[in-house]
Formats: sequence, structure tokens, C-alpha cells
Amino acid sequence: MPRILIATRGSFGDFHPFLGVAQVLRQRGHAVVFVTNAHNLDGICKEGFDAHAFDAHDALTDAPRPETAGLPIDGSSRGSQRMLRRLGGQLLAEYTLIHRLARSADMLVGAQTSLALPLVARVLQRPWVFAAVSPMAFLSMDDPPYVHGLRTVRRGGPLPDWLRRACMHLLRFATAQNILGYRPLEKRLGLEPRHPLFEARYSPHGNLALFSSLLAAPQADWPVPVVPCGFTFFTPQGNAPEDAALADFLAAGPPPVVFTLGSVSRASPRGFYRHAMAACAALGLRAVLVKKTSVDLGPLPDTVFAANFAPYAQLFAQARAVVHHGGVGTIAQCLRWGQPQLVVPLALDQFDNAFRTQALGCARVLPFGQVNTERLTAELQALLADPAPTHRAQHLARAMAQEHGAEVAADAIERLCPSPAASTYS
Repeated sequence: MPRILIATRGSFGDFHPFLGVAQVLRQRGHAVVFVTNAHNLDGICKEGFDAHAFDAHDALTDAPRPETAGLPIDGSSRGSQRMLRRLGGQLLAEYTLIHRLARSADMLVGAQTSLALPLVARVLQRPWVFAAVSPMAFLSMDDPPYVHGLRTVRRGGPLPDWLRRACMHLLRFATAQNILGYRPLEKRLGLEPRHPLFEARYSPHGNLALFSSLLAAPQADWPVPVVPCGFTFFTPQGNAPEDAALADFLAAGPPPVVFTLGSVSRASPRGFYRHAMAACAALGLRAVLVKKTSVDLGPLPDTVFAANFAPYAQLFAQARAVVHHGGVGTIAQCLRWGQPQLVVPLALDQFDNAFRTQALGCARVLPFGQVNTERLTAELQALLADPAPTHRAQHLARAMAQEHGAEVAADAIERLCPSPAASTYS
């Protein structure tokens, strides 16, 4: 049985796409093993996959989660820089675990959040695939990302091409400096220097775009070879139980507006949910708030339902609109269910995802740092008063239904995967 190792870390939006690919690979007779964060182990193991955590010791000692701990909530570019430092801070532990497990693997698959897997592949000289869940992973000059702090870099902005390129080179330098420990480890392993977010992360064997071409079309300067796959979704094993209380709320009145944040902003939401309730009260709307358990909102009116977790398939299918942080996984679900969106990005790739979604005609954007009751009310009213975003969202949902991202990704991995009999790794 061919054995495939997938390395991914982060939140639901980072590992859920790979569960969809892994399910297809398993159906085709492959064994799949994951390397991830300790807080993802339960979700992966519930689907019947073997999974290992590189930060298991941190979890046992109650160390703060590196994806969120200490991240400023002001939406500045410093938050993204600190996130890069944390990726580098656990690099050696992640590399060591992947290196050990890769010796018995026939194929390696590295997510955009794993800086260690490409190093392992270079050392062991194994076939491997890079897989991106968001367009910003392909740092293109032909289609520049909307980088927080460098907003004018976007094509069509006020900067001339030469200055835009200079800004991108500055981005390259700044990101290399922020990933602590990468170059020392590269040197220790006897590898030639490569930038961890540019040439080092891309595979000469194959690169997968696990997002819809509707969001970002392939560009001439994307790494070669690249396979546009489309969004990948996974179906939980068995029949996932519906939230009965949520189902009752959804059935009791008009479709609500859903408010949900990702792990970074949900860890410290400030007054987001209070503003959400006030905006909905002003507009006469019902609301569902998806929040952390630690966020206490006190008694809620009958028009508001709060949940610590809600299955998006159940929720988005019956919503009127979705207000969210701009994670690519949430955007994918909104597009899948034809929902108009108000995106409130905070850091990392969320700004790029947000403005790409706005360009599709189905969303509006309000940066998280600018959210207050007045602005949120005005943006939500504008989104719902205009039928165009809803019609456009429904059109995009029909187009996305023709994509089969998990199957296309599995096809690409299988084409590169050697048979176990041909694998003589030691």
C-alpha cells in the first residue's frame, strides 16, 4: 500500500482541505499519515488517519498555541511578522519529526504552512508536492497579492511597475529575516540557501492550487509545474449529529446573518460580537454568533443564537449572509453555499483573500480594526440592500459545483507517487 505523508499546521482552514484529499487517497488504496499541531490531532484522528504532532511536548506542558499566542489584535503587519517568527521557532521540532516519518513514506506533501517538509525532501531527495490553500502562497508579480501594509502593491494601484517590484523585493527580504532559525538549519543540513517563502517552498515535481481558479487564475510566473485543483472539502465520517438547538433556531424565523471569526481574531475578538448584535438589532435581523467558549456575551435576545461550534454545512445553507475574518476555508464554504459575504480581515493572507472575494462581486470588505457598530451596520445594510452580491454568489456556487478539487489533487499526487515496490528508501 503506497504511503503518503502530509505535513500541515494551523487552523481548520489549513488542515480541512487536506482531509478531503486524504479521504480520496484512502479510497484509492493509499495509506495517509499527517504531521501537524497537537491541537489538530483529535480532528484528524476522528477521520481514521494516523497523525503525529511536532509540538506534543508543548501541549503537555500547557504552552500557549503558537498560532495565536501574543498576536496583537490591532490588525497591523506586526501580527503577520510575529506569526512568521513562530513558524521558525518550531522549525527544528517539525523537521525532526517529518524526517523520521518520511523514511517510510513513498510520497511527501507539504502545505504552505509547513516550512520543514521541503527541507526534508531536499535532504532525503524524495519526490514531493507543494500544496497551497490560498492564492497568496503563490507570490506572483503578474498578480501581486494584497499585502497588509503594502496595499498599493496591488496591480492597478498608484505605484509604477518598477516601484511595485521594489516593494515585492522588500517583502522578500523582510519575510526572510522574520523566519528565525530557517537559514541556520539550512546551513547545518548542508543545503544551499533558498528563501523559505519563495523558491524553497515550491516543488520541482508538482505544485497544487487547492483553491478555485475563480479566486485566482494561474499566472505565467507561478511555479512549474502547477495543477489548478479547485477547493477541496471533506465529509466527516458517519453522520455528524446536527445541533438540535441551532436547527430549532434556524427554523423559527427568517434566515439569520452568521458572524464567525478565525482562530487568530477569535482568540481576542474585542467588541466584535457586541457590535454584531447591535447592528442586527438596528437592522431588524436575526443572528448566529460562532465564538470561543471563553467569550461570555451574557443573556441573549431571542433573535440571537450563540454557538461555540457550528457545522458550516448546516449553518451556511440556511443563512442570509456571512460576516467573517477572510480565512480561505470560510470563503470556500461561503462560495459553495452561495452566500454574500462581509469580510473583516485582520492579518496574514486574510486581506488578499478578502479583496479577491470582493472582486468576484459577492462581498464587501471592512478591516477588523475598523469594526464598530456604526460601520458594521452600514456595511451590512449595503450588502443586504443590493441584490447583486447574492445573485453573484449563487452564480459562483453553480460554477464551483463543477469543480472536483480533492479528486484532481489526488490524481496529481498519484501520478508522482512511486509504487511501494519501487521505493528502496532507508
